[in-house]
Amino acid sequence: MVKYILNSMRSYTASSDEKWRGYTLFFFALTVVTRLPFRSHLLYDHDSVQFALGLRDYDVYLHQPHPPGYFLYVHTAKLLNFFLGDANSSFVWISVIASACAVAAIYNLGSAMFNRQDGWWAAILALISPIFWFFGEVALSYTVAAFFSSIIALGAWRIINGDDRWIYPLTIILGIAAGFRQDLGLFLGPLWLFVIARRNWRILVSAFLVLLLTITLWFIPMLIATGGATRYFAATSELWRYNNDSSAIWHAAPATRIDTLLTLAGVLSYGIGLGAIFLIFAGYIVLRKREWSFLQRERVYLLLIWLAPALLFFTVVFIPPYKYSYGLVLLPALYILTPSAVRHVVTLAENWAASVNLRLAHAPAIILALFVVSNSAVFCLSNGGFSINGLRTHERLLTMIFAGLRQNFPSEGTLILGRQRSTFSGFRHVQYYLPEYKVYLADQQEDVHGQKWHAFGARDGKTILSDEIDIPPDTKRIVFLADPYFPESNEDLKKMNLRSVRLSPDYAIFYRDTDQSTQRRARVVPSTKLQTIGQD
Repeated sequence: MVKYILNSMRSYTASSDEKWRGYTLFFFALTVVTRLPFRSHLLYDHDSVQFALGLRDYDVYLHQPHPPGYFLYVHTAKLLNFFLGDANSSFVWISVIASACAVAAIYNLGSAMFNRQDGWWAAILALISPIFWFFGEVALSYTVAAFFSSIIALGAWRIINGDDRWIYPLTIILGIAAGFRQDLGLFLGPLWLFVIARRNWRILVSAFLVLLLTITLWFIPMLIATGGATRYFAATSELWRYNNDSSAIWHAAPATRIDTLLTLAGVLSYGIGLGAIFLIFAGYIVLRKREWSFLQRERVYLLLIWLAPALLFFTVVFIPPYKYSYGLVLLPALYILTPSAVRHVVTLAENWAASVNLRLAHAPAIILALFVVSNSAVFCLSNGGFSINGLRTHERLLTMIFAGLRQNFPSEGTLILGRQRSTFSGFRHVQYYLPEYKVYLADQQEDVHGQKWHAFGARDGKTILSDEIDIPPDTKRIVFLADPYFPESNEDLKKMNLRSVRLSPDYAIFYRDTDQSTQRRARVVPSTKLQTIGQD
């Protein structure tokens, strides 16, 4: 399959870029080199910890990892972990290599769809994109999504242009992609179907069977590892019911759709930077004047079917508010479009420039270089969330919280209640890094009918599920972990007459001493009613 891919790349790009192989390796190596110095050293967020727990005991029902399972992603990390001996390093190396493969694929696709110069700029824009760079440094699967999105689009473009050697490699790649992230089958499957369906029905049927076999080879082992189909599908159904369903357009309030639009705007902002302005302006011009010449029909087909499924899903069904990482499946297409968008806008400005005797011959390169400088500065020099300073600050905060818990609260007699956020999860991080403590997730999720989910907890580092938070009779104190990233969500803790240990000017751990005379069991309650826990 790899031989087919390399030969197909060469057959198309050789006419415009005789050194395509060298350039591909150059962008791959440059991406690896720019990622290595900034790799994270701690599991980044809630999902990262759940992936790591899956290395120890894979069970989707226990959210190790969370549904829909990420089977090939976790087991690739498990293979690496055999050699590296560290879960975070194993997943981060996947992110680094996936980033490098994505940039190399974006270069080849940009060169194939437009020209070598646009391929270069597209690869460089991907290389220094703040959000793409950031997620190449942490233990999450979003750069894997960007890679598969790029390579599947490349294969689709080759098939559109008559290279049928890509049909079965592309089919196998799609099946593997779905094993790493199941949503990729939904987002990229229509593009595969579009290009395959243009061939005769025999090819369509045989390709479908190859896809089915590829998926079966990882799907059945995933069901077995989870304890059977009933257990797996129950986990998937519960996650949708208690976590995602309320965000779907048929249940969500209008404000949720506004959050969705702002989230997609954030993907553009952090993904493309100033280039987003040119993309939007060029799109406006194209729609208003119907000037499609710079795209051509086949490019339009590819881009629409590539982007539409994910955009439709995020807009109508679900995207976590302000979780811009989901947009990495879309960004490769935008990196490839940006150089052409800039050139198109500059071309339209030439008439005005001629009237004031201004030359714009080098304007596209200057503008694109400005994007490179500004995006690099955002990641390397700013203190924003998607920056090296933001990542280091996050790891210092985690280290401080772990040390503060161990120094101030002996594990014997301590019950910890954490909150669930995407960046810091008091529940999962404590479970993984402080396994000697008993910990529960205090934020209980509800479905649209008000029914509550079971409580997630951990003892001795192992996940436990229950209907109630169990407060053993020997509990001497209950610790409430405040959310360091959403201070406004901690106002209830300040009203509960709790004692506190301040770890920094900006962060304190709250706790309450308990009466040891009786065993207590507390119903799991929303975080706004935490004061009911631990009282007789």
